[in-house]
Amino acid sequence: MNPAQMLAAPQAGLMATVAKGVFTHQLEWNMIGVGAFIAVICIIVDEFLKKNYGTRLPVLAVGLGIYLPLDSSVPCVIGGLLAYVTQARLDKMFHFGVAQDEQKMNEHRHRGLLLSCGIVAGASLMGVVLAIPFALAQNTDALRLMPERLQPFAGVLSIFVTAVLCWWIYRVVVSKK
Repeated sequence: MNPAQMLAAPQAGLMATVAKGVFTHQLEWNMIGVGAFIAVICIIVDEFLKKNYGTRLPVLAVGLGIYLPLDSSVPCVIGGLLAYVTQARLDKMFHFGVAQDEQKMNEHRHRGLLLSCGIVAGASLMGVVLAIPFALAQNTDALRLMPERLQPFAGVLSIFVTAVLCWWIYRVVVSKK
């Protein structure tokens, strides 16, 4: 990990930049204007899609994608794709309009929501716990598990673990238990 990005906090960095710009009268209004313009266009497109096609443009997701770094927004995309695939499977398992099926589908969705929230909360808590040795050692290598020569395989391993986690979430949500 790049030591300059150790314990990065994008929201705090964004708020600090805005506050500094306001107090020093050096706020980049052109960037705020561009952001406001993009937001207005997204809202207009969202309303158009809602009226004419019955679908929505997730404006919040667009905003998050713009201001969050890629390593923070990729999990949102993966989660969205997993939710789409899971919902498609639930649509095949249950039928709309049948009260009993809709109740079962909602139970499956609720199970997925609880599981996902638990994973996010656990990851956040682990981030705080892991920050302690990083801060004490002033080094991101404080808990290094892989030797330097195997470092290129860490990316492949993380992709594998992410795929297994997605498969597990999918199986838990669509299981008939």
